[in-house]
Amino acid sequence: MIGQIKRVAELEKLKNGSSFTKNEKIYAFVSGKGGTGKTFICVNLAFALAALKKKILVIDLDSNLSNTNIILNIAPDKKISSYFSKRKLLKESITKVDENVDFIFGDSGNASFTEPSLSELNTFFNELRDISLNYDFVFLDTSSGVNDYVLKIISEADASIIVTTPEPTSIMDAYAVNKLLRLKYYYKKPYVLLNKCEDKADAEVSFENLQKAVSYFLKGEICYLGYVNYSKLIPDSIRKQNLLVKTSSSSEAANEIKIIAHALTKFNHLANITHLRKSV
Repeated sequence: MIGQIKRVAELEKLKNGSSFTKNEKIYAFVSGKGGTGKTFICVNLAFALAALKKKILVIDLDSNLSNTNIILNIAPDKKISSYFSKRKLLKESITKVDENVDFIFGDSGNASFTEPSLSELNTFFNELRDISLNYDFVFLDTSSGVNDYVLKIISEADASIIVTTPEPTSIMDAYAVNKLLRLKYYYKKPYVLLNKCEDKADAEVSFENLQKAVSYFLKGEICYLGYVNYSKLIPDSIRKQNLLVKTSSSSEAANEIKIIAHALTKFNHLANITHLRKSV
């Protein structure tokens, strides 16, 4: 019994040590359903931020259905399953993809790889906090939908980005994500990013509808991060395994992702200034 108490105390000390920071740096990408373009947005946004001279780490935490490597046309020799099976340290699982972009790739179709336990996720985040000191942003690409595994990831991240579309079913799923988060006593204001929009007005009306529902029924708040219009270039880039922000950098959709990158940088800066002021 004494040994167990000592172990808990050690874990708490590690979590609350000098390297543990509450600065807004680790972002969990989440969607209430598949097909919102969450992974596409996550990966392209990472490279848009890299173009702004930010250093990014993207971690694919989609449980055994990962596809960040498919978007990038990479066959990784290092995967996060090696970390969770205790064969590699987290820092040893990093693959450098570009000058300012690193990845920890996920796994797909590995029968021996099971979803990490909540205890394993605690250890993961303790290690990630130390690694995050080397980056400006850390993106966590989660599984579609919201279960205890995804909720744990969101609750440990500094902020969450809900990727949704203007479709009524998608907006309802985004509302359900907010509801589940609040039921788990998660009160951090999520960012919302609208994808596959007809135009700016379509995105703004969709966000307003979601915001009203969250405010009225949940007494909560959400933050508008931006939108990306539907473009045939997007599914083309996915099929060809090309990055939209690189191969079609002057396109409307790519420019919208770049605007979101600028907005996220601004929000990140303001959040970290607020944290510093509160800590003084």
